[in-house]
Amino acid sequence: MKKRKSIILTSAVCICVLLLIVGAVAVKKIFFDTGDLTFTPESDIGVNYNNYVGGNNTLDYRYGKFAWCNGNTLTVVDDSGAVSERWWGNYSFQLYKDGIVYLRFSELIVTDENNESHTVAENVTAFMVLDDSILYLSENDDYDCLYSFDPETNSYTKLIEADFVISFCASDDRVYVLSESATSNETLTVFDNGVIIDNREFNVSVYPFYLMASGETLAYITQEDGSVLALYDLDTKETVIIRMSDRTAVDDVVCVLNNEFAFVSYRALNYNGSLISTAECESNGLWMIDLSTMQKEKISDETFYQLYLYGDDFLVGVNSKGVFRISKDGSLTELIE
Repeated sequence: MKKRKSIILTSAVCICVLLLIVGAVAVKKIFFDTGDLTFTPESDIGVNYNNYVGGNNTLDYRYGKFAWCNGNTLTVVDDSGAVSERWWGNYSFQLYKDGIVYLRFSELIVTDENNESHTVAENVTAFMVLDDSILYLSENDDYDCLYSFDPETNSYTKLIEADFVISFCASDDRVYVLSESATSNETLTVFDNGVIIDNREFNVSVYPFYLMASGETLAYITQEDGSVLALYDLDTKETVIIRMSDRTAVDDVVCVLNNEFAFVSYRALNYNGSLISTAECESNGLWMIDLSTMQKEKISDETFYQLYLYGDDFLVGVNSKGVFRISKDGSLTELIE
């Protein structure tokens, strides 16, 4: 594969940086120090805009529950205020109805309402919880497969098999898969309720770190002469490149979006992975991009290594100082003290 080695190397560097950050946070005992929640979850928060693929999810908010992981403890608070805790191996997770889906090394595991664990699949590298199913990527020596698993019927559906599945995401009932084969360039395949409705060539000069979709917009972060946000219109097939700074280095960029706005946290990095201060790089901070005009506005100097978007206004950011609810004017409310 012409780019697999480069993206693996880039991913390895990003993982090392993340581990350093998490390690530093653990030493300071700041992140999730007391585990006191400052709000009660709502029963219905509207649309869950998080198209994230499980790999480093330390909190989730859906089904009237708010859950977060603090080292080896997973805490879940429901809309009645009831709190439950369980031992946790610091695994990436997402909530699913009365249970939890998590990735333990390469095993995808689902717990039910009785807290009993069931292994869904092995050789899994990424997953994503939808309303009624779980998407997961299984990698083999010769090819990759993306499956949909229905916990209610215990049934599996193979959505796609390719030499290399680069990334995938979902929005509403649609699933977007970016893949590559040995005989063709990158291909974007779109599924609607499990049925292919579009299959188009989708060339990128450098593999994106992830895909996110909302409405007719497909967003991804890539490294084209620096870290940039690319916004692809699924109707017109046109791509708008949003440069977060004039730097050409590989920096840390995190994005979430709904039908109106994209929210981007940009953090400039030195080549050794350490952070460059906002005084040295004014582009550091949290940005809001209007998808109708493509104009960007800096709403906070704070940066985050995780962003989540719930409902239309519930933006949550995680950094070394804690977990915050962020409004569109950039004001922060600490969720967990």
